[in-house]
Amino acid sequence: MKKSVLPFALFIIIASFIVYIIFTRSMNDMNQEQTIQTGTNVAQVDDERLRNFSAVSPYMFTELYNTGEYVVIDVRTPGEIAEGKIVQDALEINFYDEDFRDKLNALDKSQKYLVYCRSGSRSGQTIRIMNELGFEQVYDLEGGMNAWNALGYQTL
Repeated sequence: MKKSVLPFALFIIIASFIVYIIFTRSMNDMNQEQTIQTGTNVAQVDDERLRNFSAVSPYMFTELYNTGEYVVIDVRTPGEIAEGKIVQDALEINFYDEDFRDKLNALDKSQKYLVYCRSGSRSGQTIRIMNELGFEQVYDLEGGMNAWNALGYQTL
């Protein structure tokens, strides 16, 4: 009747990992909820706390944009852009253009940027490229337009 301990140990490890993920996400949601309830303006939040190159929620993306300190970059294709935009004045730089990196490199590196795409993949890659190019502060819309639309945020 002696059974292997390995399947049980794997189950415990996997279950612990799932609990950890759920706990971390719920803590992030609680922090965002607290910010909403307390009315803390994102302009009062120390930018170092956000890290200079990271993904932000649609809520935080909106708050950062509303400060007037950020330029938005849309890295989707022209066809995707035709389906709707987050802001009218976004710079449109197609991720798939051959000179994509050169177009980014021509931008003011001291300017603060918000970047988005359809799902967050291309914009995540874009902020890594911008980091390599020496930009100071760039945030990526976590989940991209898919997350934006799923939460019912307005598009143009």
